[in-house]
Amino acid sequence: MGQLLRSEEMQLVQIFIQYEAAHATVDELGKLGIIQFRDLNPDVNAFQRHFVREVKRADELERKVRYFDDQVSKANLTNTASLSIGLDSAKQKQSHIDDLEVHFEQLEAELRDLSSNEEKLNRNYNELVEVIYVLKKAELFFSSTGMAGNMQLEVIEEDELKTPLINETGRGAGPVYQKAVQLGFIAGVIHQDKLSSFERVLWRVTRGNMFMKTEEIDKQITDPNTGELTRKSVFVIFFQGERLQQKVKKLCETYGVNMYQCPESYNERNELLGKLQVQLTDLENVLKKTGERRTAICSDLAGNIDIWKERVIKEKSIYHTMNMFNYDVGRQCLIAEGWCPRYAVDDIQLALRTAASSVGSSVPSVLSTIKAHEEPPTFFKTTTFTNSFHAIVESYGVARYQEVNPAVFTIVTFPFLFAVMFGDVGHGILLTLIAACFIWKEAELSKIKLNEMVKTCFDGRYVLLLMGIFSIYTGFMYNECFSIPMDFGSSWKFMTEGDEFATQIKDTPYPFGVDPYWKGAKNELNYYNSLKMKLSVILGVSQMTLGILLSAVNAIHFKKPYNFFFEFVPQLLFLLSLFGYMCVIIVIKWLNVFSHPPVLLTTMINIFLSPTTVKPEDQLFSGQVYVQLAMVAIAFISVPWMLCFKPYLLKRDHLAGRLEHDDHGEEFVFSEVMVHQIIHTIEFVLGAVSNTASYLRLWALSLAHSELSTVFWELVMILTLKLNAFYFPFVGFAIWAALTIGVLMIMESLSAFLHALRLHWVEFQNKFYQGDGRKFIPFSYELILSEEEA
Repeated sequence: MGQLLRSEEMQLVQIFIQYEAAHATVDELGKLGIIQFRDLNPDVNAFQRHFVREVKRADELERKVRYFDDQVSKANLTNTASLSIGLDSAKQKQSHIDDLEVHFEQLEAELRDLSSNEEKLNRNYNELVEVIYVLKKAELFFSSTGMAGNMQLEVIEEDELKTPLINETGRGAGPVYQKAVQLGFIAGVIHQDKLSSFERVLWRVTRGNMFMKTEEIDKQITDPNTGELTRKSVFVIFFQGERLQQKVKKLCETYGVNMYQCPESYNERNELLGKLQVQLTDLENVLKKTGERRTAICSDLAGNIDIWKERVIKEKSIYHTMNMFNYDVGRQCLIAEGWCPRYAVDDIQLALRTAASSVGSSVPSVLSTIKAHEEPPTFFKTTTFTNSFHAIVESYGVARYQEVNPAVFTIVTFPFLFAVMFGDVGHGILLTLIAACFIWKEAELSKIKLNEMVKTCFDGRYVLLLMGIFSIYTGFMYNECFSIPMDFGSSWKFMTEGDEFATQIKDTPYPFGVDPYWKGAKNELNYYNSLKMKLSVILGVSQMTLGILLSAVNAIHFKKPYNFFFEFVPQLLFLLSLFGYMCVIIVIKWLNVFSHPPVLLTTMINIFLSPTTVKPEDQLFSGQVYVQLAMVAIAFISVPWMLCFKPYLLKRDHLAGRLEHDDHGEEFVFSEVMVHQIIHTIEFVLGAVSNTASYLRLWALSLAHSELSTVFWELVMILTLKLNAFYFPFVGFAIWAALTIGVLMIMESLSAFLHALRLHWVEFQNKFYQGDGRKFIPFSYELILSEEEA
């Protein structure tokens, strides 16, 4: 229990490592994952460290591996082979890294050449495809306009542009003659979605002095510039004059049109089309061979990429770690310092000997324990079961070194408080089955990448399991299964149909939990309100008392008597004198039968308003007035007890030279210590009230869960069962199941989880848990590789 309650004892060790054995030593320690190295050169520039060249080389190798990985992904290949590289000794590892560097350069150069050539070939291929489409469609355009072999158009032209068509006498202005005009044209391919805009702008630019023919290409083709499949259209624009030609070309460039030369005569077009088709066939063959070569290279890469990636990441982490060491010029060795658990010192010694022997070093590495002037990092050994509970605690903050570990208690209290809000046998069974499926398929699911929400549930599968089991238990306590009460021998019965009140038929109470006849009774809501509200208060005060008791355990362990006598004792007395007394009178009221039971809220208020008198209707036990006076006196005395004694005793110790720093490790200043103590006292006194009230969320959410479940059952299932059509019950069940899963199992469970989380972080842990420690993060290959995968 002691090992679970506190973090592992840590040692600060110093290691002298021979230069030739440094790489192998760090590698062996990375496999163990039990030492957190300190940076002995925190002020040294990155370019002034010892292994800059090696780190740069590792970065370059990592870049190349990422490039190879991208190429494999583009080739749609998976890791189909397992060509492991034997790395038995440090020398072999180093030589293999050198070999990999040369091999990577060759592979990258070849792949980049292939990519460059393939890109050029693809661009040429796509241009050829577009030209062939242009030639085929242009032939249709020319034949339809009657200009298949002659690009001349007969037009009527006046002698002068200024000559009027009709003279002043009304007769013709003069003779006209026919002249052959040479037309120019531009052919190309344009994106289909730009065509309509292009036509409108072209009409405005040329003022209508053009003729355009278009036809859509019947399938998607690859754009030579972007490499994307798009819908395109072939066009031919006829115009007259060089000025219009320049305007049309500029407009085509603006719209990203691919323009191509098209011969004027039919024979030339036909001859060019034949040549291009031959070129296209040749290009297809070349592209096919290039693709086969790329696929062959990527297949080899796919078989090794994971191994290379792991090796390069390890190599990079080794040199980054070695840059944290100091270099002793005289001894020609590296000096490393790091934190490790006390039990792991022997394992580190063995790793040092293994590394030295693997490289044939004649001088062994030397390990020694040194005194630390700083607080060690916090390390808790966790299992698959306890890891998720530790994650819940550490989401709030990492424990101080050797501070009480709240996760030990959270394993029980967290799922139980959740179950108090989520108590239902049916819902608890569903939650347990979900968690059981995650645990059953644990091996398979841990190897695949899951959706973020599914992964969160999978990581907390043991938390879900306990939440489900405790929900079944509280469901039996509340006597609810999908809001339906379970009757195992009720002590009450409705004697006749239509009775408003049940009649007691047994003297013995219901064997376990709430009697089923409270469900549906006229005063059902009043009964459940009273029961769950008072249970919430009792559970809250119990958990807060546990938190205060744990603060005493911390005070004793860290040898801080002032914290014990002037914080723990008055805090415990204050909480129990008021709220502990309230829990006692709740139990007294439950155990006694009163003809007119007192209202406990009024009783608690009157303790402060009139502590010397107790009204007969508020009397719970004899001598109540003296007990209440004592409780009030203890509560009032506890406040100055917390406030005054500790700061003045700390000041006395400081003046006597026995104290240099306050509880936070800072230089002792009495005014700051006094202000801190005032804040701490006010926070506890007000928090005792607000925290107790905060536990009423257990009552509120439990009641909301029960009422929602009842509403879904009665207004969906029961209502559809009363209808005559045979299919209505199936429809009702589907709707009820969807509401149960969506609202109760997902939304309500998440709400209860978050409220239970708040109760542990704020109401429970703030009584004893500082949560400002440093987490132990060892140099571990397993940790590094898992972070890379994430």
